[in-house]
Amino acid sequence: MASIADSDTYVAYMGAAPLMVNKELLTAAASILTIESRHQTMLNLMNGGTHIPQAFDMALNPSQVLALVSPFVSGCDLGIPANQPLTITNTGPVGPGTSLTFSSPGITDSLNRETAACQMMTGGAPFAISLPLDGCVVPQGINGPVYIFVTNTTQPLLNSQVNQLSSSVVAGPQLVFLDTVPDAAADALKSGGDSTTETTIISPGQANEIIDDAEQNGGKIEVVGWSTSSK
Repeated sequence: MASIADSDTYVAYMGAAPLMVNKELLTAAASILTIESRHQTMLNLMNGGTHIPQAFDMALNPSQVLALVSPFVSGCDLGIPANQPLTITNTGPVGPGTSLTFSSPGITDSLNRETAACQMMTGGAPFAISLPLDGCVVPQGINGPVYIFVTNTTQPLLNSQVNQLSSSVVAGPQLVFLDTVPDAAADALKSGGDSTTETTIISPGQANEIIDDAEQNGGKIEVVGWSTSSK
């Protein structure tokens, strides 16, 4: 839940950036955005996912953001029309090969399912992966946060808030995390960092011998820890 809420935050900030004319507010929003991104990186690690799964993040417009946060917010009229919310009705984990099914107030009997599509958008991709609505199977090769839309056309949505054909969106987006690429940092955090440290206590004379030997051979010594005691 925390990971979803944090993802909703940074896509909202990026999507709002082109709409802000006050440079001071834009700078303040950018300073918050970087913190949210750090939060997301830590949450990815804690959830066993890739800490930075994509080179670019997504930007969503206000109507799309409101569709995402609708399960968490109620009774708040911002004067902005929200996209219809989209719910994935599958039970169990979602991954490559999963056939997705949906429900939404926007998916009605009047929707032509022969031309309708589910579209999967990821950060950095120039456009969405467009699949038939009744054959929406998660493809291989996707990793990280994926934003899923239902549209009334199979024409891929552009990953651009300026040029995107947003009028074709029937519902969504909905966010899913696909953690398909192993991450050594996440594995180490999950296992508690199975590492051991061995400490050897040497006398001052031995230390001087090691230093002299290193200097004569042009070597370097990295001092990891140092303590003194007298008896």
